[in-house]
Amino acid sequence: MRVAVSRTPYTAKRAISEYKEARDPIRTYVRLKPADPSLFSDSLPKSLLQVVSDKEVEINKGLADPSLCERYLFAGVLPTLAKQPRVFEVCAMPVVKDLFMGFNTLLFTYGITNSGKTFTVQGNSAVPGLLPRSIKGILDTLDRHQVQGDFSVRTKYATQVEYCSDPRVTNPTFKRAPGEDAWLAGLEQMEQVDMADIAEELEQENGEWVYQLYVSYFEVYNEMIYDLLDLSTLTTVQVKAEEAQPRTRTRGKRGQGRKKREDPDDPTSMSAAQIAGLPRTALLLRSEGGRGSEAFVDGVTEVRVRSVRDMVRVLQHGQMRRAVHATGLNSGSSRSHALFQAKLIKIRKDASIVPLNAVPKEAQASIRTLTIVDLAGSERAKRTHNQGERLAEAGKINVSLMTLKKCLDVKRYNSGLDSDGPQQQQLVPYNESKVTRLFQPALEGGAKTVMVVCIDPYEHALDSDS
Repeated sequence: MRVAVSRTPYTAKRAISEYKEARDPIRTYVRLKPADPSLFSDSLPKSLLQVVSDKEVEINKGLADPSLCERYLFAGVLPTLAKQPRVFEVCAMPVVKDLFMGFNTLLFTYGITNSGKTFTVQGNSAVPGLLPRSIKGILDTLDRHQVQGDFSVRTKYATQVEYCSDPRVTNPTFKRAPGEDAWLAGLEQMEQVDMADIAEELEQENGEWVYQLYVSYFEVYNEMIYDLLDLSTLTTVQVKAEEAQPRTRTRGKRGQGRKKREDPDDPTSMSAAQIAGLPRTALLLRSEGGRGSEAFVDGVTEVRVRSVRDMVRVLQHGQMRRAVHATGLNSGSSRSHALFQAKLIKIRKDASIVPLNAVPKEAQASIRTLTIVDLAGSERAKRTHNQGERLAEAGKINVSLMTLKKCLDVKRYNSGLDSDGPQQQQLVPYNESKVTRLFQPALEGGAKTVMVVCIDPYEHALDSDS
C-alpha cells in the first residue's frame, strides 16, 4: 500500500514525523460515530477509515487508486466502542483540572452535521456527555469549600466581581425542568470523578479561601448572540425592580411586585414550547479594558449553581430555547453554536463585602472560566437539501467554522516558531467571527485547548468530512 502525503490536523500538510506535541496549543481527539443499523435496509455501509493506532487513523477516500490513503495524527483516537466515561476521562478531565489550576479553559466538538457532536457534549439521561459530567466533577470537588448561604457577590465583566442583591442570581431556587429526574438518576450512577489531587490542594488551603460557581448558557445564531436563560422562567423568585440590578447596562425592568416564592417542586408554569417561543434580544460582545483576551457577553444571564440538581435544571431550561431545525441529514440539527460557561470565583473567606460598595482588593477575588461548546456542524447544501432560511443558517455556520480553522492554523504556526528565529508571529484573526472572539480568552490563556473531532467513518458520509 502506498501512502501519499501524511497530513495531521496539528500542522499544515506536514509529515507526521515533523509534529512536536509539546508546542501544540491544541489537543485534538477524534471520536468515531457508530453506525445506526436502522438507517440501512440491507447491511452496514463500508467504513473508509481504519484505526492504525491509539493516535493515528488512515482514510481511503475511494479514489481511482484504492491503495492511495492518507494518514492523520491526533492526540488520541476514540473508536466506535468508546463510551462516554472514557471520552470524559481522556478529553474533559484535563480541562477541568486546568480550571482549578487557574487557567481559562476551552473544550469544543467539531464535525459535519449528524456526526455525534451534540451527543458527545450533552449525551442523554442514560449516558450523560462531557458537559454534565464536567460540571458535576467541579461541584463534587468543591463540596464543602463552596460559600454557604446567600453570599452576595457575582461576576462582573470578564475578570471582576461585584456586590449583588438579586437572590435569583446569588441564591436562586430553580424551577423543575422536563426530564430532570431521569437526568439526576443517570448522573448518580456515574462513577466518582477522580479529582483527588485537586481536592487535596483545596484542603491544604486551610479554609482561607471559598468558592462559588456561576454558569451561563448562550448561543451564536447567524452571528448574533442570544441568551438561552431567562430569570423569569428559570427561577421561582420574583423581586422588586430596584433589586434586579443590571449587569453592565440597563436593559429595562426585570420584574415588579412583591417578593413571592413558589413551591420549587411544582411543574414550571410555562410549557417548553412557550419558553422556546419567548422573544429574544441580541446581546453585545465586549472586551474588558479593550483587551480581546478578556472578552465577555454584555447582559448575559449568569446564575450561581450549588448542586447537580441546579446544573440539570439550568441546562434543560437552556436546551428548550436552542435553535434546532430539521435538515436532509438530521431531524434535530443544531442551527447555532451553543456555549456553556462555568465561572469559578475564588475569594478569601474573611473578605468584607459591604452592600453597594466595590469588592475590596483585600478579598483577592479571581475568576477562571471553563467554556464547553457544541459547535453547529459544517454542511453541504447538496446533501442537506437546505433552502431559504436553513440555507442562510448553513452559510453563516460554515463561514464561522472557516474562521475558526484560520485562527487555529495561525496559533499552531506561531507556537512552532523559535523565539530567536527569523520568522515573525502572525496576527490571529479572532475579530472575524463571534465564535473566535469568544474562544480568545481560552486560546490565549496558557492552557491546552481540547478539540474533539466527531466523524461518521462510513462511505455515505465521509465525502463531507474531507
